[in-house]
Amino acid sequence: MDETGVAAAAKLAKQGFQTVFYTPDPYVEKKASEYNPSLHRGMSKQEFIKLCAENKLTVTRQPEKSYQEVWITVNTIKEGRDTLHSAENLVKTVGEKLRQAERLTVSGLTKPGECRHLLNLFTRSSAADPTETNYVGAVSATGKLLPAWSSSEKTSPVLEKLGATFFQSPELAEIASLWNILSEAVEAWTLIEMAILHGHKELVMNCFTREAVLYHEHLDAVKAYRMQRDTPLLNNLYTKMRKTVYRAEASVLSQVREVSRKYRREFRLLVVGCPEMVGERFVDALKGRRVKVSVVDAEDVSPEKLGSFTGFDGVVVAGLRIDMLRELSKHFSYVWFVPTV
Repeated sequence: MDETGVAAAAKLAKQGFQTVFYTPDPYVEKKASEYNPSLHRGMSKQEFIKLCAENKLTVTRQPEKSYQEVWITVNTIKEGRDTLHSAENLVKTVGEKLRQAERLTVSGLTKPGECRHLLNLFTRSSAADPTETNYVGAVSATGKLLPAWSSSEKTSPVLEKLGATFFQSPELAEIASLWNILSEAVEAWTLIEMAILHGHKELVMNCFTREAVLYHEHLDAVKAYRMQRDTPLLNNLYTKMRKTVYRAEASVLSQVREVSRKYRREFRLLVVGCPEMVGERFVDALKGRRVKVSVVDAEDVSPEKLGSFTGFDGVVVAGLRIDMLRELSKHFSYVWFVPTV
């Protein structure tokens, strides 16, 4: 599985299912074995440690030959590009390693028709002959509707416990899954627009129950469908999202400059949770302004560590992780928020 599967595995383990996360990639294996709130979504570090200690959540690069239920998590629109080929390689790799599986579920983001294609590819690649095949949307990202399809009337107990809504064909379930992800993206970004327009980060902090305002799956879906002729709304949305980011960034930089003038000494600013290029923009924009900028990548930060960042006068949360925004607001007088897309 890829990194999308880490979040799915975490959710299944938290639901009480004994979950083995398999990946052929040593880099993904390392990331899955170490707690990261961006990957192990909706799970605290204490819960992660407990589930691992109880063998409810394990990570391996050498799977067994037989499992009661096998999930293959894929994302065929990663970064808005067609990444079906990567999903096909994963399905063939998993299929070749298995000898028996009662149930097989393809989960994640796929374009209509790709689930059926991947299930057929598994059948051709594997000696395993599952009695039931299923599709379910991105369990790691969706918050409202969880579209699913099953080849059997007696569906997977995992899907039942997750509260999946079943459709008559995998194609319909795939369409519903994409619609669900896209509608969540529109709703979330509308709130972000309002928060930035009126300068109320509390709107963002208090209106989302998850740890991020958007997940990468939301952005992948918007990017993938923004240029289609029958979805001009998404193209307009993505254009608006980028403008909002630049407007928010310019506003925060202006506020940082204004606040720093009140200090006789150098103003120390922490920029946390952002991609490298965003951090570089802050460093360049504040150069020569008596502002010292330190940048911390989101991958190196967990909510438990945020309180240990001392010696800074202000902090910018530049990303989509609102859990950091909530925690840092407890420790800093000046806290700003800049979303990224």
